[in-house]
Amino acid sequence: QEEIYSVIENEVSLIKEKYPNITVFANLRATSPEPIIKISNITNLDIVEINCHCRQEELTSIGCGQNMLKRPDLEDYIKEVVKKSKSKVSLKMRANVEGVDNIEIAKLAEDCGVDYLHVDAMKKGIFDADYDLIKEISNETNIFLIGNNSVNSIENAKKMLNSGANGFSIARAAIKGKLDFNLNDI
Repeated sequence: QEEIYSVIENEVSLIKEKYPNITVFANLRATSPEPIIKISNITNLDIVEINCHCRQEELTSIGCGQNMLKRPDLEDYIKEVVKKSKSKVSLKMRANVEGVDNIEIAKLAEDCGVDYLHVDAMKKGIFDADYDLIKEISNETNIFLIGNNSVNSIENAKKMLNSGANGFSIARAAIKGKLDFNLNDI
């Protein structure tokens, strides 16, 4: 755990040295709130993100990633991170997980005081974002909503924003070099 803390601390420092005005966040996976709270103490780390998203078996088998959405103590977990965190808190959730009520989770995040809800709006068998879900979450909550999934073009970015998202995530498309637009064009 100390090694992970040092790596994140070093990366945050390097980013802030080069881009002092940029917001830096860390997406974190942990079976308990304590490691996330500890990471939130890193100087210049603006946001810690609770990962209720990943679907890799090595994470879900220990109750992390999307299986966090099914934890009976999820509310307590989120409240503890929000209460004790030195930075803002985001919750990243995978949408349309079997046995999980998307709106219930969105409202829970809002009620717990999460600053941002980052929704991977994927839907099984659909190769585009679940824009209807983004719209529904936007209509049912007042939380800052970040839409994620299939935002790789101006058209999809606008669809995400028009569905009610306050912002959108482009990380995967940007990392893979499949981003075919300039953010300044939106």
